[in-house]
Amino acid sequence: MRKNITIPPPSQLHSFGPSQLFRFFFRLGRWTEESFSDDFQTYTRGKLISPVTINKWKNHDVIPTRYSGALFKLIEDIFDPPHAKDWIAAFEVTWASHIARVEETDAHSVNRERSDNITARHNRWIHSLYEQKIFGESFSTRDLFIPLQLVETEHDEISLYEIDDLLALAAAGTTHKQMGQWGLISGPAGSGKSMLALHLANALAQTDVMPIFLRGQNISDIDIGDDDTNHPIIDSYSARSFLKHFRIGTKQTACIILDGFEDIGAAGRDSAKILSDFRLEQNICSAHGKALNIIVFGRNPEVKFKPNPNYPIRQIEILGLDGRLAGTGGTTASLLGKDLRPNWWERYLEANHSKPDATLPDFLSTDYADFVEFGTSPFWSFQLCQMALASQGNSDLPAHEIVNRFTYTMSGNEIYSRLVTQISENISNGCEKTIQPSEAVSVLQHIALAQWKAGFGTPISANQIFATIRDEETRRQFKAMQNQTSTLSFQPCATSETLSYYLIASLILDRFIEIINAIETPGKLNAALETWAAVSSQGKPNPQLADFCQKEASLRYSHSGNIKLDSAKFDAVLPMIKNKLVPADKAIQGIDSVRDLSNSGCLLFFIWSCFNLERYNQTGSQHNFSESDYDFTLRDLKQIQLKPSSEFSPHSVLAHEAVAPSFLTPSLSALHLRSEDLSQFSFGMGHLEFGILETSRFGLTHWSHAKISNTHFKESSFQNAIFHGCRWIKSEFSSCLFHGSNIQNSDILDCQITDIIFSQCFLDNVSFTSSNFENVIFDRCIFTQCHFTAEDQDVSIDGVKFKHCTFLSMEDSKPKFHQTSFESCIFQSETGPLKASGAPLT
Repeated sequence: MRKNITIPPPSQLHSFGPSQLFRFFFRLGRWTEESFSDDFQTYTRGKLISPVTINKWKNHDVIPTRYSGALFKLIEDIFDPPHAKDWIAAFEVTWASHIARVEETDAHSVNRERSDNITARHNRWIHSLYEQKIFGESFSTRDLFIPLQLVETEHDEISLYEIDDLLALAAAGTTHKQMGQWGLISGPAGSGKSMLALHLANALAQTDVMPIFLRGQNISDIDIGDDDTNHPIIDSYSARSFLKHFRIGTKQTACIILDGFEDIGAAGRDSAKILSDFRLEQNICSAHGKALNIIVFGRNPEVKFKPNPNYPIRQIEILGLDGRLAGTGGTTASLLGKDLRPNWWERYLEANHSKPDATLPDFLSTDYADFVEFGTSPFWSFQLCQMALASQGNSDLPAHEIVNRFTYTMSGNEIYSRLVTQISENISNGCEKTIQPSEAVSVLQHIALAQWKAGFGTPISANQIFATIRDEETRRQFKAMQNQTSTLSFQPCATSETLSYYLIASLILDRFIEIINAIETPGKLNAALETWAAVSSQGKPNPQLADFCQKEASLRYSHSGNIKLDSAKFDAVLPMIKNKLVPADKAIQGIDSVRDLSNSGCLLFFIWSCFNLERYNQTGSQHNFSESDYDFTLRDLKQIQLKPSSEFSPHSVLAHEAVAPSFLTPSLSALHLRSEDLSQFSFGMGHLEFGILETSRFGLTHWSHAKISNTHFKESSFQNAIFHGCRWIKSEFSSCLFHGSNIQNSDILDCQITDIIFSQCFLDNVSFTSSNFENVIFDRCIFTQCHFTAEDQDVSIDGVKFKHCTFLSMEDSKPKFHQTSFESCIFQSETGPLKASGAPLT
């Protein structure tokens, strides 16, 4: 076969039919029918196309579209890239023109007036959705909608979009160079994508553009029938059927608005195939002299095929109500647009028939209030405000004060619990109360569990959700909810990462308490441990999940009645961890690998530690394993603790990459450890608080983005330990040794550091702020951009001795030490040796 053919397609392409173009292409490759069949088989996944069939393609048949992908891959291999792109476009245009001629012939038998009637009925359905009352409320989507802002990033340039710009993209006409446009609009759950998509469709319905409003969960291949001319034309019909009538009708421009891109895959359809079909339909519409634009909404929609240069693809992101990228929340992203939170609040109160209130609730007006992330999302802002106002009844207080009182008198977990209850009640009412709200909560928990397993941002199917459910009753409820309402309509409850972590935490605590309550009944205990294994081994550790678990444990410890402070029944899980979750000499079900066992055991220990921290908050004393009735030490935990390896950065042998999060760091809270060997443990994120770690070894440990507060390290050693992005707050180090350790990008704030030796350590961008030193020696250490700051800026820092140390790029920190603090030290700046005040230069 010839390679790198450089002959372009025929210039008079419009006069070629599909067989003629294929015959011309066939001659360039100098094939016979047999040799082409052999070559083509490489690209058809092994399927052999007979020489007779290929001969028909050359003379009178059209290549079926199911072979188009294989043909395009063949073209990419035998032509140079520019000509390959032209040939692919040539086949697409020729095929589209052929389909257009066939449709022109068929159009004579179809009433154009009927096609326009279908468009009008679809428009009426869109308008009815837009005007439909939000469930249980007296207002509609139209009443709540505010013009959201969007941004397009191209070549590092950011363009701000508003609703009129989006309408212009949807209504763009066709030219000889541009046959249609693509817009991919992304944003997290609750950012307003569905509301924006419906508003856009309704706005287009008032113009000369035909909107084709589709929802990913309802994508189908059903054609629009002739049986009932008054039946609403909804989105359960195929896009191809809509477009057939568009090409017959009088409209010259159409726009497919696809809401819920991820739901296509979750519903068992091939999303890449759907988008490829849309691209072909654009070619066919162009051959008819009509323009088809496509706007896809999703959490992260991606074009899975190679875009045609004739179709510009615009990657557009929704901004949050605060004018920052949706989902970033607060100050973590730069302000790109206007702050629309006052506009939303005014529109919400008007729609809710509440008194006008110029003052915003705190969660809508500041970046530092609790639940600030709710204030950037139209969906969650609505949910939070509805709950708050409903909780006060006919209060005479201003609306903002009611919302503030509601948010500041409850913990985050209590707010999320109420949210889940509210959404579950809506689901129950939507299922005509055949499903109780508590049953709906269980299903929502397992939807979140399936998302945790798959990874957030990854579409999940009903089968994946079903696979996470072990008990038959919840399976029955899930099937019933599927039959009565779309499972995927539980979005964004199921796809909000934050709310999903709360649902997972509540499920984990439910399963933990099941274990506690079954301890004295072996049969029930075995079943409880198997259920625990099935839940706890599903996903990866996450600091947000750990925080929700800790707060949920606090609520259960205080209010559930299942855990009693005096009995401390939860300590009974420690032998189970030591025995690797194997009950009654029986292999545990639901554990498929060593990693599953590790995840399950470590999570069980972490939940125990959450209750142990609550015990400390009540009693003020740390738990001591040596004084426990149970034969358990951290050496037992080592048996199931996986140790992620620390990789060296390619940029510096001294820099290490951050390790993966784990539940280990917060698990050490409220413990009094004596003579423990924690060497080679990896502490990835999390909050260690109120611990006493005494005469213990931390050799070759890796601490990554960990927070340590109110903790005392006493007579312990840190040999070749790595600390990356850590924070010590109000903690104490006494009589400890740090040797060969690497401390980077870390803060040591308000700490007491007494009788400590740092030997041959490397400290890079470490801030010792308001910490007190007593008899601290730094011996042969290297400092880079480190800061030593006393509470009183004008007071010299005492209690520190630097011996044979090297200071690099320290001119900005200006440490204030006595001259006697330095012994044979070198200060080096980027431009050469620097002699600091009071520091002798050698």
